[in-house]
Amino acid sequence: MNFTSFTLTAMFMLLLPIIMSNTRLYKDNLYPHYVKTTISYAFTISMIPTMMFISSGQETVISNWHWLSIQTFNLSLSFKMDYFSIIFTPVALFVTWSIMEFSMWYMHSDPYINRFFKYLLMFLITMMILVTANNLFQLFIG
Repeated sequence: MNFTSFTLTAMFMLLLPIIMSNTRLYKDNLYPHYVKTTISYAFTISMIPTMMFISSGQETVISNWHWLSIQTFNLSLSFKMDYFSIIFTPVALFVTWSIMEFSMWYMHSDPYINRFFKYLLMFLITMMILVTANNLFQLFIG
């Protein structure tokens, strides 16, 4: 049982609202709804690897992009999906989703709600990079 594609889909799905922040959607009032929906979809997708891990107990390392190679130094993008990162991912997504649900009600008239949602999403992404890091460089980025 390999759950790497579900895990990567849930993680990279979170980058879409950050990338879309340079478009017209970011200036629209629908941006918070878009971010909240993306978080909820990522949470739902992240439950699949969590349930697969609970049933099998299989840890995995996803190494999918080789950045740099200098003699004995290899730098690659690598995610370690162990017990803690697999359990942390849906918990962090659910907590962020709950914060966003409350913030949409509480900050509905705030002119900077889009900025708040963008910063909260960036914080979530860095938390997930920190928890799933498999090398020191990625740990430093997170």
